Amino acid sequence: MKKGILLIAMLAISGMSIKAQWVQTNFYCVDPLECLAISGNNIFAGTWDGVCLSSNGGNSWTFVNNGLPGSTSNNFINSLAVSGNNIFAETEKGVYLSSDNGNNWTAVNNGLPFNFSYCFVNSLAISGNNIFAGVKGGGVFLSSNNGGIWTARNSGLPLNAKVRSLAISDSNIFVGIDSCGIFFSSNNGNSWVAVNNGLPPNLYTSAFTIVNNSIFAGSYIYTGGLFSTSNNGNIWVPDTAGLTNIGICSLTSNSNNIFAGGSGVFWSSNNGISWIPENAGLTELGIYALVLKEDTLYAGTSVGEGSHIWKLPVSALGIEVIKDDKIKISLYPNPATNTLTIETPQQSTIKISNTEGQLIKTLASTGTKTNVDHVGYSSYIVDVSEFPNGVYIVEVKTEKGIAVKKFVKE
Repeated sequence: MKKGILLIAMLAISGMSIKAQWVQTNFYCVDPLECLAISGNNIFAGTWDGVCLSSNGGNSWTFVNNGLPGSTSNNFINSLAVSGNNIFAETEKGVYLSSDNGNNWTAVNNGLPFNFSYCFVNSLAISGNNIFAGVKGGGVFLSSNNGGIWTARNSGLPLNAKVRSLAISDSNIFVGIDSCGIFFSSNNGNSWVAVNNGLPPNLYTSAFTIVNNSIFAGSYIYTGGLFSTSNNGNIWVPDTAGLTNIGICSLTSNSNNIFAGGSGVFWSSNNGISWIPENAGLTELGIYALVLKEDTLYAGTSVGEGSHIWKLPVSALGIEVIKDDKIKISLYPNPATNTLTIETPQQSTIKISNTEGQLIKTLASTGTKTNVDHVGYSSYIVDVSEFPNGVYIVEVKTEKGIAVKKFVKE
């Protein structure tokens, strides 16, 4: 389990927002908190004592454990996932399903591997009718009927893979495996390949989030840090500018903003290029779970005296809550060697900078790309052959806003 592994640095963090203040909800659990999930107006918290529910923004909480394993030692909730009216909880006894807001739970473990009556499931990811479960020492399993039956999807994964995290982006799946890094599948988990270029060795990936076609991976054990890829893991780049502690336990995002939790909460509005601490009012900085509910960010903390849940209005940060991407840009090939093609909406201003913030090139996009799939877009081919090798930032500004992506020059 991840509790006790992260050394919580009670940092004196400067630069906090004057307007934004965290407020503690009325949640308290004597044991650690592992995860948070949102279903409609309900907030679910997964703890070592089971599942807790609030239907009023955290003002009051109730344990909803009917049908979950009876003893506390088997009631560890490692992950929660929501699919329509169904809520899935991962425990040391496998996966449980509730279709009535947690009032009743049913085991859905047919096909999952059990060892001495335990099935240690660490993570869940849902895409449409497909549910993927990551099992400690068992790899990845897929169910397409709400957990009615599970089948192994381990071709290409290490033997007895200890899965810690999962993420799905369209048809692409990412899995974090302890001491083995990250693996990728583009065919519904039928086969996997390692995608660790740019990552430190023996990475333990604790959390993923996806923003504007970029995948972010956070780690808090041994070689901790935060990394991102915009090309399905062909290359990862570090995203730690402004992070005072690079151990990352939790990640969440909306369309344009990313929130990272570890020793405090940090947010980025420029695709992870830089981070700002946002901890005013927090008295506990061990952030093990983050989730967004419309305009409110919820953070779960686990410290020596128990677990709490805090909330922060996102609007207090000056962040616009965006439910749909306003700007879509494409960069290819990535990594680039001689030329880079940038596809952007017409009437855009394009800036290319290095990671130190130095402006390298400015372009004005006015031409039209005639490809029917890109009507209203412009295409630029940029000579990058003389750029020094490294990571570069492309910022595209239109009347709708700003989009940011990174590319690698090799």
